[in-house]
Amino acid sequence: PGNLVNEYTLADGSVFPNAYLTDQCGEDLAIWDLYGRYLVFDNTQPDCGPCKNMAASSEEFVQAMSDQGIEVMLVSLMGNGLSEPWVEPESATINSWVTAYDLKGPVLGDRGFGYGLFPPYFDYDYGFPAWMVVAPDMTIVTGNVGFGSWDTVEEIILGHANQ
Repeated sequence: PGNLVNEYTLADGSVFPNAYLTDQCGEDLAIWDLYGRYLVFDNTQPDCGPCKNMAASSEEFVQAMSDQGIEVMLVSLMGNGLSEPWVEPESATINSWVTAYDLKGPVLGDRGFGYGLFPPYFDYDYGFPAWMVVAPDMTIVTGNVGFGSWDTVEEIILGHANQ
């Protein structure tokens, strides 16, 4: 997307950095190839209860945003579990996650990308899921740790889209 600067320090308004991570089809995907829509990056773990809740309702959220005329894609950055969040999971783990929650967006094996980027962004203890809303121009809107419902994410996107 144009001539974005590739910085690895996350801040609201900065450009989300590019990386090549392996998706559920076993292919490398460049993060910046997803620009042009709102992205919700979800740093997730397969053995995290709140992560499972977030995934279970994510496609309904994406459809609800589409019904309001806003294209949103959930991009999961998946580690190997709470005890090894910096380790890339096996493809069977990723495929099981995709199948269990009927996910349409990319689920990327996180080789430590999200685990390395997200914690410094948050000014309190890090946990899972951690999520970040990225605008269509690849700038970071905001992010948070934990999940209760998609209402907060919807408010953030609608507020940004209506600026």
